[in-house]
Amino acid sequence: MKDPHLWRLSDDIVPMHMHDSEEEVLVHAAPDGSCEVLSSAREASEIAAAGALADADCPSGVTRRTVLASMAALGALGVVSGTPRYAFAATPTARDTLVVIFLRGAIDGLQVVVPVDDPDYRRARPGLAIRPEDALPVADGFGLHPATRPLLPMWQAGQLAVVNAVGNPKATRSHFDSQLDMERAAPAAVRSGWLGRHLAATSRSTELVRAVTVGSRAAVSAAGFPTASFSGDLENFDVWSWEGYRGGVHKTLDRLHRSAGGALAADASKAVAGVATLARARATKAGTAPYPDDDFGRGLREVARVIKAGAPVEAACLDLDGWDLHRNHGGPFEEWGPMRRLVDSFARGLAAFRTDLGSRWGRTTVVTLSEFGRRVEQNSIGGTDHGHGNIMFVAGGNVVGGRIHGRWPGLASSALLDGDLAITTDYRDVVAEIVTRRLRTPNISAVFPGHTPKPVGVIR
Repeated sequence: MKDPHLWRLSDDIVPMHMHDSEEEVLVHAAPDGSCEVLSSAREASEIAAAGALADADCPSGVTRRTVLASMAALGALGVVSGTPRYAFAATPTARDTLVVIFLRGAIDGLQVVVPVDDPDYRRARPGLAIRPEDALPVADGFGLHPATRPLLPMWQAGQLAVVNAVGNPKATRSHFDSQLDMERAAPAAVRSGWLGRHLAATSRSTELVRAVTVGSRAAVSAAGFPTASFSGDLENFDVWSWEGYRGGVHKTLDRLHRSAGGALAADASKAVAGVATLARARATKAGTAPYPDDDFGRGLREVARVIKAGAPVEAACLDLDGWDLHRNHGGPFEEWGPMRRLVDSFARGLAAFRTDLGSRWGRTTVVTLSEFGRRVEQNSIGGTDHGHGNIMFVAGGNVVGGRIHGRWPGLASSALLDGDLAITTDYRDVVAEIVTRRLRTPNISAVFPGHTPKPVGVIR
């Protein structure tokens, strides 16, 4: 499979979208590391629903086939439905809320946080370089893309920071491998995600909702902690199924959870019903903040509704896709240029989110991830190819903002790594600082096994 985008349903089922095809396929990752293509996602969802119903009435117990079928039946709704997709964890905490925004496709950090005084930047990008007078000045030698203007009040208030020359030192130029590795943040043998390990390490059983993912992908970073996935808005929360199949799917879910034991032994239908009741009873009306009218804006609005409803949500994950701009970036002031549209959506969405949350912004931290950066030198078709070092935005009420963190290595040829911006800050250091100081993880080594975080200074 060539250069797929990854989105995850569970530890076993991985849907992949191909660059050269509109079709998604479901891939089963076996414990021995082998992979098997099950079917197209749409066909698999139909097969799975029928299988789940049949096995639910079978007295012989729960089989591995039922497990896989049920996962596919619940997970494939992200393919066949255009509405937002969520996953609520089973046991909550009252810690601050972390919002993780994955900029999938690899954002071109050099076009967003622009080294305006660097002649090597202008030399490498004669058709793309943003002029110093067009960038929004924020720090010595750096400016922001013009479309980030909605973020300036946040920057000036000290609630928005940038980490420069940051990324995953192990990243390849493969979207699939790099996204998966960044979300797991652990040796390959560890199947869980860094956020899931945090949730598991700090698990409590006193409340219901700890995490939510919004969008067409279940966040790999949250893998490893019990979740229930659903499609629709807050008022319509439920397990998805075709009409007449709901009872069978619920029975199968119950048996799957009971057979798993441990934290999964809870009655799944009761958990689903409990979250549904909570969502309907506590969901607030959407605010009037000017969110962009796109999936990203709508996703942020739903996250804000959950937080404002008073639900003890500790983490929320959502994506902003489309950053793989190999061709025709468009100039910084080109209204319909894809780069400008994406930056505009991100900036307006985050600014609206801050406004919408009001006083709750003080206990919220937002962090962006992207699988890798882009090449320093533009290509021949008006875009940039897969690179290495990149940027991270960190925002919130407890951020050391209004400044750029991280050591800048420069863009001179002697400073580059195979033609790419070098990485001077490991992204795990940034996330570890957030998880330690804002989510109060007691054992950071359990969240990032094999890595000893270094201080970044981006969180108070």
